[in-house]
Amino acid sequence: MLKNVMTTALICSSSLIVTACSTEDIRGVLVGSFVDEEPMVTSIVIPASRGGEYHMHFGLLQDKRVCLLSGDIPTAPLSFFQPCEGLSGPAKISCNDGRSLNLRWFLTSCQGGYGRSDERADSRFFFGFGDSEERARDQLDKARQAD
Repeated sequence: MLKNVMTTALICSSSLIVTACSTEDIRGVLVGSFVDEEPMVTSIVIPASRGGEYHMHFGLLQDKRVCLLSGDIPTAPLSFFQPCEGLSGPAKISCNDGRSLNLRWFLTSCQGGYGRSDERADSRFFFGFGDSEERARDQLDKARQAD
């Protein structure tokens, strides 16, 4: 295994960004939603890393809204010798409807985690990710409860 399972889950792009991916590239699911809106779901795929640095880019669609969730993944703490739980980092979501929020993601295990917007506003955004849609939705619930 390369680093740990969560490295695989976090180092990802949606099919909007990486169009040449096959179904065997799919490593998990990300589910995100703004407050009081239906969740948006996307598959997590694994892109090649560049220079040992990893970035996450997720395209999320809902009706005519297109959002890009992006962020950096610190590679230094990701190793076989450290637990995944507790790792976190910054991210951002930008949508074609003008919404743009700073986010923070948290790992709850090597199989999943959650994130939420930093701002205390009506357009709060929450997301969960994991190795299955069920786990991702559970993580989304944790993000909402942690608020």
